[in-house]
Amino acid sequence: MKAFSLIELIISIALISILLSFLTFSYLVAMRGWDAEMKRHSPRFEATKALERVGNEVRSMNSVSSALQNSVTFAEDVNSDGADETIIYSWSGVSGEDLNRQEGSVTTTLANNVTSFTLQYYDSSDNVLNFPVTASQVRVIQFNLTAAKSGESFALRTEFRPRGL
Repeated sequence: MKAFSLIELIISIALISILLSFLTFSYLVAMRGWDAEMKRHSPRFEATKALERVGNEVRSMNSVSSALQNSVTFAEDVNSDGADETIIYSWSGVSGEDLNRQEGSVTTTLANNVTSFTLQYYDSSDNVLNFPVTASQVRVIQFNLTAAKSGESFALRTEFRPRGL
């Protein structure tokens, strides 16, 4: 009667283990890629990333020059050259349009398929400023953003207190 030797069994198990670990690794990499792709195109991901960028810039703004319901214009030294750049965050007010950031002549889309984007402004005593807002009174800005895509909708609300005001 012929049988496998102990060495042959150990080598077979080692080869199968290596093959299974490679397949498991490939599966996990593919799932991570799929998950990242799904997140990148979801309204929640876009809205969150948009408000993160807005928050980073609004916190370090130096002055507000225009405070409207669907847009805000302010000055900030973006590139640390000692000169302030004018930045505008705006939405057209039309459901499905993009939330945009404009710096000089360059316009960048921050979020697609925005269904609502409103701004609320507060003074130094945390009182709501009514429209039309006097830009020099603004001390806190509340952003309300709703984005939708393929039947999925996501709303975010956050407040930023600029350090430079």
